Amino acid sequence: MKLPKKGKEDSSNKEKRLRKSEVLTSKGLELFDTLRQVRIKEAKAEGVPPYIIFSDKTLMDMCIKLPFDKTEMLSVTGVGEYKYEKYGQIFISAIRKFMNDTKENLFYQGAIENLEEKSVSKSKHIRKVDFYLTDEMKQNIKPLGKVTISQFVDHLNGLRDEKLMKRLTATSLTSILKEEGYLKEEFNRLLGRNTVTVTDKGEELGMSLQTRISDKGNEYSVVIYDDKAQEYLIFLIDRLGSYQE
Repeated sequence: MKLPKKGKEDSSNKEKRLRKSEVLTSKGLELFDTLRQVRIKEAKAEGVPPYIIFSDKTLMDMCIKLPFDKTEMLSVTGVGEYKYEKYGQIFISAIRKFMNDTKENLFYQGAIENLEEKSVSKSKHIRKVDFYLTDEMKQNIKPLGKVTISQFVDHLNGLRDEKLMKRLTATSLTSILKEEGYLKEEFNRLLGRNTVTVTDKGEELGMSLQTRISDKGNEYSVVIYDDKAQEYLIFLIDRLGSYQE
């Protein structure tokens, strides 16, 4: 009974290897295996399945784009602010070390064009569902400590099947929090525009306002959500149902 199943899995894995070999050069495949080992190491350290760290699709995109810095890494499929803060530099270091800080194409141009054509073709036929939390996603949600809503949303989006489900947006959640009185907009005289601030009700929930300095030296504020506030966001998503991209 097990032999047919094993044969089927071997066939599937072989097809995946063939697809990678059609896209990546031999050196590209070596880099992919290197990144896969980095992923395994991080997964073991956290006690989670490797795909929770990054999917194969994300690793392949890293091999194609060869990100050497934050901006380039954030352009990789499946890498948001949260994933970058947690794993970005680890994978960037591995890529730069493998490439000896020198970039070169590790893919076949024709294969990339075919992938893009297939992606466009599939997007025309597959209708994604609005974002919602599946039971499997809920099991993989972890407390993140004090984070922004964008970082929290990145974490949730990283748990979904991006081929089948639309992205959750921070804007959609922020709008609901305003309606429920946890956040409000106030006119900031120094900035000359409306800014979002936390109400007393929001502070009781575990939300706070934090001042930061931009790269250009400008001061700005962000709303921070602790673990208690994140639990409420999960409850909110479940209660209100799906969210559109």
